[in-house]
Amino acid sequence: DAPPEVDPGVRTSLAIAGSFAIGVVIGRLDHVPDILVNPDLSVWTLYVLIFVVGIVVGLDRRAPASLRSTGWRIVIVPAAAIVGTAGGVLVIAPFLSIALNHTLAVGFGLGYYSLSSILVGQIAGDRLALVALLANIFRELITVIGAPLLARLFGPFAPILAGGATTMDTTL
Repeated sequence: DAPPEVDPGVRTSLAIAGSFAIGVVIGRLDHVPDILVNPDLSVWTLYVLIFVVGIVVGLDRRAPASLRSTGWRIVIVPAAAIVGTAGGVLVIAPFLSIALNHTLAVGFGLGYYSLSSILVGQIAGDRLALVALLANIFRELITVIGAPLLARLFGPFAPILAGGATTMDTTL
């Protein structure tokens, strides 16, 4: 009997989590070239990633027709993700020892761990950047693992809402 095939979304999420874990181990060994820990490199890498995402979106020839066919209703899903995230953050914030504005900054990473961790790090420091990164990686992992249950309980858009930005690539 052949082993069961691993879902591509789970495989990608595990690769992301594994990359992070390997980075932590290498960082703990303290043998990292200075160029890799330069904050400017992180920001420019982020710009390149956003540029590449723009290219991928621009190459999707079906996107304009899809937007025309769905009309204004297309904004319901991201709006619901934003409102749900805000609600979740406001419910959990009183139980955390983090300032509300920082909690909101972490929550509104909306699954975009590369962007949110860099921006939160610039605003609030490295510790909160790590919290933002981990929160968004966990958001992705939970969404990928729980997608079938979420879809069954709440409908086909539930995994998109739960995953946020990760649904553009990994979750879907």
